[in-house]
Amino acid sequence: DERFSEAPWGLIRPDHREALDGILEPIIGSQPREHWLQRFQEFDVPCAPVLSRHEFISDPQVLHNGLRLEVEDPELGRVAMAGVPIAFSETPARLPGPAPQPGEHTNAALDAWRGAPRAAPGGASGADPSSGPLAGVRVLDLTSYIAGPVCPMVLSEYGADVIKLESLEGDAFRTFGLGFLGWNRGKRGLALDLKSDGGRRILHELAGTADVVVENFRPGVARRLAADHETLRALNPDLVYCSITGWGESGPYARLPAFDPLLQARSGAQRAQGGDDDPIFFAVALTDYSAGLLGAYAVTAALYARRRTGRGQRPVRGVHLPCRGWRLRPPTRGRQRLCWTISGLPGLSLLRRLAVPGLLQRGPLDCDGQGHWPTGAGLS
Repeated sequence: DERFSEAPWGLIRPDHREALDGILEPIIGSQPREHWLQRFQEFDVPCAPVLSRHEFISDPQVLHNGLRLEVEDPELGRVAMAGVPIAFSETPARLPGPAPQPGEHTNAALDAWRGAPRAAPGGASGADPSSGPLAGVRVLDLTSYIAGPVCPMVLSEYGADVIKLESLEGDAFRTFGLGFLGWNRGKRGLALDLKSDGGRRILHELAGTADVVVENFRPGVARRLAADHETLRALNPDLVYCSITGWGESGPYARLPAFDPLLQARSGAQRAQGGDDDPIFFAVALTDYSAGLLGAYAVTAALYARRRTGRGQRPVRGVHLPCRGWRLRPPTRGRQRLCWTISGLPGLSLLRRLAVPGLLQRGPLDCDGQGHWPTGAGLS
């Protein structure tokens, strides 16, 4: 069909999108959600069920990553909440206790601060303060799409010297024009073929003098390109190596593709926004942006720890926990929903309504004619 010949990126006419929706809806509606989850995953089509927050906090991947935290509150009893979102290899986070009661720790807190000196700041480096708090920090950016590039973009805004390393074909999200310019502003660009010996030599040369490397490859890709933490840290023991993953590096979903809309769906964000009505897709890529910002925080925390301990380390941030606070409510019954994307180019996926201005997600589709609803099914 000539109307769809430019799919996915060139499928921009509303009438063509609606025509494709009309073809896809009865197909998706012919089978239950579990059928499509299995079929899509067989062909590496990004997909995820639309869950409630109540379901998500007990999700197998959340439990595997240790992101469900249970705290004994003196008033509410045992409370389940989101755990610590960043795993540091050398300086692991301290698991928090419950929120304090008013004045609960007055004497202990005053005694602790009065009796111990604060951490001494590092020695003066002679850097110009007007050049930013991260001036002099070198960052090698191996990321693509949104969640990855946002992290080094923020570091650049605060003075870090960031080199974006792309394949010879370039970041796949260059197609997004102004969005790509925003996610990658303030960086310098370098194109290398990391599948070649020459490209890997240059990568290793740069990593040997870098302070930070940021990557968001799917599990296993960095190792195949000799860009993994173990390889680069052998060249530079002081390196801070930040990995921004979709589902995590291990566990039941680790090998599955991950995109912001799918993470919105599984995390309960879409269902919570829709309330008792159909799930609502956030046009702003909230899981991508939150992951990038938390990645930047993780890098600066690791740099601070390196100044105090003299050791580099690896912070790992998963994209799949977009909300730090949870109000759990009983799960909605009776309707099942699915969020999925169709890939039109190798390694790329696109939703019916992309997270770009002016494109909003359409309502859900009925999976099997019995009120079992998927959402986000289609192309844009």
